[in-house]
Order: sequence, then C-alpha cells, then structure tokens
Amino acid sequence: MFNLALDAVGWTVLAVAIAGIFTGVLAERSYYGYLAISMVVLFLRHVLVGHTIAAGIHTAGVTWAAWKWWNSGGGDGARRRLRKWARQFRSVRRTAPAGAL
Repeated sequence: MFNLALDAVGWTVLAVAIAGIFTGVLAERSYYGYLAISMVVLFLRHVLVGHTIAAGIHTAGVTWAAWKWWNSGGGDGARRRLRKWARQFRSVRRTAPAGAL
C-alpha cells in the first residue's frame, strides 16, 4: 500500500510539473526542481519494491534534473551559503623540515 502511495505521489508531482511548464505557470528552474522531487519519490518506490533497473533509471533522472535545476539558478541560495561557509577556512602553508629528505 505504501508503495502505491509513493507511486501516486511521484507521478502526480511529475504531471503537475509538466502541466505547469506547458501552461507557463512554472519557471524553468521550478520545473526542474519539481521533476527532481518526483524522481526521488519514484526512486524510493522502486528501491522498496526491489526494481533495481528502474531505480537506476530514476537515479539518472534525479541527477540530471538536479543539475539542470542548479544551473538554471535554482541553487543560488545554496551557493551563497556554501561560499559564506567556505570563506571561514584559511589555507596554511606547511613546509617540510630541511632534514626531511
């Protein structure tokens, strides 16, 4: 029963995303975000059922949709937070002692 619920949620989110992009309601980055979410749900469903080939196909779909979402501007907030976090780290040059060779 849980598998059918995951299946219904995944395909519903996918249908809404496709309808949203065709009608012009969704922006491109939102479409790819919803597409990635639906593929994750369908991936989980196939993992629980044991369909490894379908799970692999959905893994590729998640990767592609997440990459498209990230590169179309969907990950701007995440990029900002990662850059802020990375600024905290400072590089330290460490040289070996002269007699180490």
